[in-house]
Amino acid sequence: MSVSNTGGIKTLLEAESKAQEIVQAARTYRSQKVKAAKADAAKEIEEYKQKKESEFQAIKTQSSSADADVEKLADSGSKEEIKALQATAEKGKPAVVKILVDYATGA
Repeated sequence: MSVSNTGGIKTLLEAESKAQEIVQAARTYRSQKVKAAKADAAKEIEEYKQKKESEFQAIKTQSSSADADVEKLADSGSKEEIKALQATAEKGKPAVVKILVDYATGA
Protein backbone atom coordinates (compact mmCIF):
# COMPACT_ATOMS: atom_id res chain seq x y z
CA MET A 1 0.00 0.00 0.00
CA SER A 2 1.12 3.43 -0.67
CA VAL A 3 1.30 6.30 1.78
CA SER A 4 -1.60 8.12 0.14
CA ASN A 5 -3.86 5.07 0.53
CA THR A 6 -2.92 4.83 4.19
CA GLY A 7 -3.73 8.51 4.69
CA GLY A 8 -7.09 8.07 2.95
CA ILE A 9 -7.99 5.09 5.12
CA LYS A 10 -6.94 7.00 8.22
CA THR A 11 -9.15 9.92 7.16
CA LEU A 12 -12.09 7.58 6.57
CA LEU A 13 -11.60 5.95 9.98
CA GLU A 14 -11.50 9.37 11.66
CA ALA A 15 -14.65 10.44 9.81
CA GLU A 16 -16.39 7.20 10.83
CA SER A 17 -15.36 7.75 14.45
CA LYS A 18 -16.68 11.34 14.40
CA ALA A 19 -19.93 10.13 12.82
CA GLN A 20 -20.34 7.53 15.57
CA GLU A 21 -19.76 10.23 18.21
CA ILE A 22 -22.36 12.47 16.56
CA VAL A 23 -24.87 9.60 16.36
CA GLN A 24 -24.23 8.68 20.00
CA ALA A 25 -24.64 12.32 21.08
CA ALA A 26 -27.92 12.51 19.14
CA ARG A 27 -29.15 9.29 20.77
CA THR A 28 -28.25 10.60 24.22
CA TYR A 29 -29.98 13.93 23.51
CA ARG A 30 -33.07 12.14 22.21
CA SER A 31 -33.14 9.87 25.25
CA GLN A 32 -32.92 12.86 27.59
CA LYS A 33 -35.72 14.64 25.72
CA VAL A 34 -37.97 11.57 25.90
CA LYS A 35 -37.33 11.22 29.65
CA ALA A 36 -38.06 14.93 30.18
CA ALA A 37 -41.25 14.69 28.12
CA LYS A 38 -42.41 11.67 30.14
CA ALA A 39 -41.70 13.49 33.40
CA ASP A 40 -43.58 16.59 32.22
CA ALA A 41 -46.51 14.47 31.07
CA ALA A 42 -46.64 12.64 34.41
CA LYS A 43 -46.59 15.98 36.24
CA GLU A 44 -49.42 17.36 34.09
CA ILE A 45 -51.45 14.19 34.59
CA GLU A 46 -51.02 14.39 38.36
CA GLU A 47 -52.03 18.07 38.40
CA TYR A 48 -55.08 17.28 36.27
CA LYS A 49 -56.05 14.39 38.57
CA GLN A 50 -55.76 16.64 41.62
CA LYS A 51 -57.85 19.35 39.94
CA LYS A 52 -60.59 16.89 38.97
CA GLU A 53 -60.53 15.29 42.42
CA SER A 54 -61.05 18.67 44.10
CA GLU A 55 -63.88 19.45 41.66
CA PHE A 56 -65.43 16.08 42.46
CA GLN A 57 -65.19 16.68 46.20
CA ALA A 58 -66.81 20.12 45.79
CA ILE A 59 -69.69 18.63 43.79
CA LYS A 60 -70.00 15.80 46.28
CA THR A 61 -70.22 18.29 49.16
CA GLN A 62 -72.85 20.34 47.35
CA SER A 63 -74.79 17.20 46.54
CA SER A 64 -74.75 15.99 50.14
CA SER A 65 -76.00 19.32 51.44
CA ALA A 66 -78.71 19.33 48.76
CA ASP A 67 -79.66 15.78 49.74
CA ALA A 68 -79.91 16.83 53.38
CA ASP A 69 -82.14 19.76 52.40
CA VAL A 70 -84.39 17.45 50.38
CA GLU A 71 -84.60 15.03 53.30
CA LYS A 72 -85.58 17.83 55.68
CA LEU A 73 -88.19 19.07 53.24
CA ALA A 74 -89.57 15.56 52.74
CA ASP A 75 -89.64 14.93 56.50
CA SER A 76 -91.50 18.16 57.20
CA GLY A 77 -93.94 17.45 54.37
CA SER A 78 -94.54 13.91 55.65
CA LYS A 79 -95.10 15.13 59.19
CA GLU A 80 -97.63 17.69 57.97
CA GLU A 81 -99.46 15.03 55.96
CA ILE A 82 -99.54 12.69 58.98
CA LYS A 83 -100.95 15.47 61.16
CA ALA A 84 -103.59 16.26 58.55
CA LEU A 85 -104.60 12.58 58.32
CA GLN A 86 -104.77 12.29 62.10
CA ALA A 87 -106.95 15.41 62.29
CA THR A 88 -109.27 14.06 59.60
CA ALA A 89 -109.49 10.72 61.44
CA GLU A 90 -110.35 12.49 64.69
CA LYS A 91 -113.09 14.51 62.97
CA GLY A 92 -114.65 11.41 61.43
CA LYS A 93 -114.17 9.13 64.42
CA PRO A 94 -117.64 9.71 66.00
CA ALA A 95 -119.39 9.04 62.68
CA VAL A 96 -117.44 5.83 62.10
CA VAL A 97 -118.18 4.61 65.62
CA LYS A 98 -121.92 5.32 65.10
CA ILE A 99 -121.91 3.45 61.78
CA LEU A 100 -120.17 0.43 63.36
CA VAL A 101 -122.51 0.38 66.36
CA ASP A 102 -125.59 0.67 64.12
CA TYR A 103 -124.30 -2.15 61.93
CA ALA A 104 -123.47 -4.38 64.90
CA THR A 105 -126.85 -3.77 66.57
CA GLY A 106 -128.75 -4.08 63.32
CA ALA A 107 -130.31 -0.67 63.57
